[in-house]
Amino acid sequence: MTTPQTTHPTTATGNTMMDKTELRRIKRHLMSWSTGQFEVGPANQDSCSTIVVADPAHLADLLDTDLVGDNTVVLAPEGHGADPSRVVGFAGTLDEPNAEMSIGYDFFLQTQDYATSPFMSVLGPTLVRVTGPDDLELFLADADRAREEGVFPDIAVVPAVRIADLPGLGAGPGVDGPQLRLYVNAEGEISTSIGGCSLGRVGDTLASLRANWDRRNAASTAP
Repeated sequence: MTTPQTTHPTTATGNTMMDKTELRRIKRHLMSWSTGQFEVGPANQDSCSTIVVADPAHLADLLDTDLVGDNTVVLAPEGHGADPSRVVGFAGTLDEPNAEMSIGYDFFLQTQDYATSPFMSVLGPTLVRVTGPDDLELFLADADRAREEGVFPDIAVVPAVRIADLPGLGAGPGVDGPQLRLYVNAEGEISTSIGGCSLGRVGDTLASLRANWDRRNAASTAP
C-alpha cells in the first residue's frame, strides 16, 4: 500500500503521520473487510483489497506474496516494524467481541457481540458480530421478525453500526472472497473473516486461496 504524499492535516498512527484523506480511504477498506459487502471500488483481480493480520510475525512472509498489491491495505497491530508505507498499524483488537481498535487518535471502532449489543451504548463506529449460538439464535429471530412484520431491531438501523460478515449470515457470497478481504490469524491460517473456514496459510498464492474458496462454496448448500 502506498501512502500519498500531501500537505493536508495528518493523524498519528504508529510511527507515521497519516493524511486525513488516506485515513478515510483506510476506514472504507476496514468497513468492506468487516462486512464483506461494502465495496471500495472494483476488487483487485491480481491481489486482495484489504488484509488484516493478527500477528505481525507473519507480515514479512505475507508481503512477499501476490496477495499484496499496490492498492492493498494491510492492517496489523502497532509495533509491527514493517514499512509504514505498506502496513497500517492499529491499537487494540478486531478479533474479540466487546473490544476496541483505533487508528491514530481520530478513529475508534468498537466490536460488540450481537446478543449484548441491544444493551450497549453506541458511542461511535461499531461493528456487531455474531460470535456463537446465542448470537445466531437472536439474529435469526430478529431476521424472522423483520421479514414477517417489517420491524427491525434498533441496532440494525443505527447509522454508525455495521453487522459483520453478512455473506455468512445469509446474504450469499456476492462480492466477497479472497480478492476482497482476507484475515490472517495468529497461527498463520488465512480466511476471508475471523470466524471463516481456513482457505490456506501464509505463503499460499491468491489463485490457491480463490480455488479453495470456490470449491467450498460450490460444495455448500448455503454458500
